Amino acid sequence: VVLGSGVVECLIGSALTRAGKSVLLVDQTDVYGSDFASFTVGGLLGSQDPAVNPNVGPAEQSHGADQQLDLPAGVHAVPLDRPGLPISDVETWQVPGCSVGNERSFILDLAPKVLYQGEELVDVLVRTRAHNYLEFKAVEGCYILQGGALVKVPASRADVFKDKKLGLADKRQLMAFISAAMDAAQGLGRLRAALSSPQPLAQLVASEGLSPKLAAIVLYGIAMAWAAQQQPSSQQQAAASASPPSTDSGASSDGSHDAAGISGQVSAVQGAEALALFTSSIGRFGSPGAFMAPTYGCGSVAEALVRHCAVHGAVTALRHPVSSILVGPRSAQVVTDGASVAAAAGEAGAEDGGAAAGGDGAPTDAPTSRPAAEAGSSSAAQAEARGNTGSSSAPHAAADPNTPVVRGIVCSSGQVLECREALVGSARALRSLLDTSSSSSSQAVPSLVLARAIAVLDGPLHAGEAMATVVIPPRSEGISNEHPIQGLLLSPSSQVAPPGRWLLYLSTPATASSAPATGPSGQLLAALSQLADTAGLQGPGAKASAGVGEASSTGRDAAAGTDGSVPGTGHAAAPAAAAQAKPKVLRAHFFRQELCMPSLLPPQPHQGPPQGGAAPSDGGAATAAAAPAYASITAALPPNVVCCPGPDPCLMGYMAAVSQAQALLKAHFPGVTWLADLPRPGEDGDEGAGAGSGEVEDEIDDLAAALAKLEQVAHAE
Repeated sequence: VVLGSGVVECLIGSALTRAGKSVLLVDQTDVYGSDFASFTVGGLLGSQDPAVNPNVGPAEQSHGADQQLDLPAGVHAVPLDRPGLPISDVETWQVPGCSVGNERSFILDLAPKVLYQGEELVDVLVRTRAHNYLEFKAVEGCYILQGGALVKVPASRADVFKDKKLGLADKRQLMAFISAAMDAAQGLGRLRAALSSPQPLAQLVASEGLSPKLAAIVLYGIAMAWAAQQQPSSQQQAAASASPPSTDSGASSDGSHDAAGISGQVSAVQGAEALALFTSSIGRFGSPGAFMAPTYGCGSVAEALVRHCAVHGAVTALRHPVSSILVGPRSAQVVTDGASVAAAAGEAGAEDGGAAAGGDGAPTDAPTSRPAAEAGSSSAAQAEARGNTGSSSAPHAAADPNTPVVRGIVCSSGQVLECREALVGSARALRSLLDTSSSSSSQAVPSLVLARAIAVLDGPLHAGEAMATVVIPPRSEGISNEHPIQGLLLSPSSQVAPPGRWLLYLSTPATASSAPATGPSGQLLAALSQLADTAGLQGPGAKASAGVGEASSTGRDAAAGTDGSVPGTGHAAAPAAAAQAKPKVLRAHFFRQELCMPSLLPPQPHQGPPQGGAAPSDGGAATAAAAPAYASITAALPPNVVCCPGPDPCLMGYMAAVSQAQALLKAHFPGVTWLADLPRPGEDGDEGAGAGSGEVEDEIDDLAAALAKLEQVAHAE
């Protein structure tokens, strides 16, 4: 049973269905994706009351959480809380009288991301044929804000020497570093040992003598670090080597974010991998950039994986909340009527107003269901049930028939569905279990709070490039941001906005210095003003409207107050970001978002840190020291529960989610083949070969040919 339809859960579910397992995916909302879902404006930023917003889940309360179940001896129900969307403090700013277009044409992502053209998820989509359900648009631009201007991120020899904003000395220095890094990837050159070490990338960059400008390009424009990478002085390096690293929650002294084992420090080996991925992605499918964006929002990636599961026999039930899980010995049988999972899910979906989907039929060993009893239970019994959730061994290792494991789930409709092997769920869906587990181990459930913004613009950031990525390094002039701010611009050609409107996402770790009184806009409004024309933009209660002049050709003078500051921020206005007219902000939503157990921790449960102490490569700068924290948090969960981390904070790439799914699959289902190891379409052993082997993607042994039918070049609007 899989709780949620996020990318990590769906990757594991896809691998299990390909291995012949019977899989049921249940999701409490009416859209695919869970933590990676896409919503309408009202669905994401509207009311969090389930009676008003169906994306939060059905309004009916469950039978299992507050009713006594007729269960076999030794089996007890552990209540699960029904989580709402992990956003808060929503502020909507807009220009009075300006129309943003058809509201229903906007598709907003809970976890906005673009794909590297060369990352592993692309290979997985092709090998599973899930790419048949997707279409991509090329992201042409990749920019970093320096000196108040957007400059292209150079990542190749041609890019470096085409850059007119870099001096000759800087070009030579950056090219020397990139060349040495590329040689190191082949096991050659002077940086071979340094780029294979766990030392911070910022320390290596400093030792190479790169200027702050070039260091920012490497750390934030290429390595895509989501937290500040402080370059320590010689005195700080000596002090750090003489004392153990801090384990306190919150922002660490070096500028990284270190909360409950979450670290934003990028190691040298991760930096080398990021550079190799960035350069190998550029132009892979004929487009000039390194990234591509799925149409109709990021939720379409999860939906494609769900469709792949359904083709191989899985059943999916939307708007189907789970109220509790049933824990008992493996020998216990919680369902006795022999109904198929397809019938059970279909009946429950009809009762809850949801939807159920499957392939050609459920396998013969599918989970079964029965109605729950109507008697009530006391809160004391629920509390006792929460505290008795089993041992800490891996699911595949728990062979004792008396070991307490998850034997089933209870839906809000009152149905009981049997779980005969494992329960796979997102950390947010299992949050109540994690809280119980962490309290027994005195280890807090790790979470990361982000400040985010979604702005509606009337044009692109750069003429001729409809979509782009943007990075604002820490402590940029006129912004004074503690951490880098990552941005993602999506065009109407990606089907996420009406014609003539663009979506700009901004994201950065929330900091203690952003006082609650200022709201989430206090951290990102100045950054938004650097990129676009915020003239006339008014917040709740018409605040920040004073001092805003008429829009000018550049937008910078108009966005600044009479004293030269950005309205409502107290920050001094920076020089104009570009000579061309900047797009106008018509509306902006600011909010805070919590990532529950983000995909930054080493995912292998109960196995300690990786050998050698090197940080695992997950694209999110995880640290080996976090492995014991993960094991401690999940130790009290039933052994057949697979807890999937949530999204990582970076807007670029799915590497963290893919590596988490692969590691969890290997740890809990060692005999199941990972999706990237499946044969390519048309190869020997491919299930699709045969009648469909004459298709174009089956005839040419190349990923580019397999993706040829996907539209890669976005047309400027």
